[in-house]
Amino acid sequence: MTAQDKQLLSPSNVDTRVRRLRPQTGMEQRFLILRDRTWRILLSASVICYASIGCSISGSPAAVSPLSQQTSTPGQVRQADDAGNRLPFVTPFPNRWNSNNDGTQYEPCTAVTTDTLRRSGLVPESVVDVAKSDFQTARGCRWRFEGKQRSALSQSVGNLSDSEKDVLDYKVKNLRTMDWYPNLTIDGRTVIVGSLNDLECTASVQSGNAVVGTTVVRLGGENEPMDTMCQSAVDFLRSTLPQIPR
Repeated sequence: MTAQDKQLLSPSNVDTRVRRLRPQTGMEQRFLILRDRTWRILLSASVICYASIGCSISGSPAAVSPLSQQTSTPGQVRQADDAGNRLPFVTPFPNRWNSNNDGTQYEPCTAVTTDTLRRSGLVPESVVDVAKSDFQTARGCRWRFEGKQRSALSQSVGNLSDSEKDVLDYKVKNLRTMDWYPNLTIDGRTVIVGSLNDLECTASVQSGNAVVGTTVVRLGGENEPMDTMCQSAVDFLRSTLPQIPR
């Protein structure tokens, strides 16, 4: 990350429209204890419900696109991306690729290389699908940080809604949903950075009619300052940006 990026993500440069985190009440502190015990559930929820990928898209199940069907045959569950690269796991969900995430052909689970993961401090063998149900909007993968049990990074894809033409529209639509930081420009592409809570940060970029979001989640005693989590998310997105279509 450049020195300019770090300055933009520092707490002193947070957009004045961003709502600040409130001091924790006694009830909130007790909730944090319970949350630490149930971190796996919360981790999945954060991955599914980050940025535009899992929270703002509505819709009902529909057939996958003809392009998506090219790698499957009747009676089989699709296990490869549009280029024929197989997923690093076996998915049981026939609609993992669906009309809520077909705005780009980018598939994080096959595009991110082992070298990129290791340079980012992630364990390649820890890969899991972010999908927890069939026809889920978020399509992507999650990896655990080396030496950490409650910290992970995910990269997922989800379509923009009909009323959003780009990531800036999404940000405006969700000004009250997330804490937003100043936009970044990486290789001529706009990157929006925001967080749902004090445990995670997401950096997102547009790809076709979809958003590709990178989310870092730190739980339990592995919590980090917000600017550190955001830096990790931005750095990972930057390293994968050449593979992400515009």
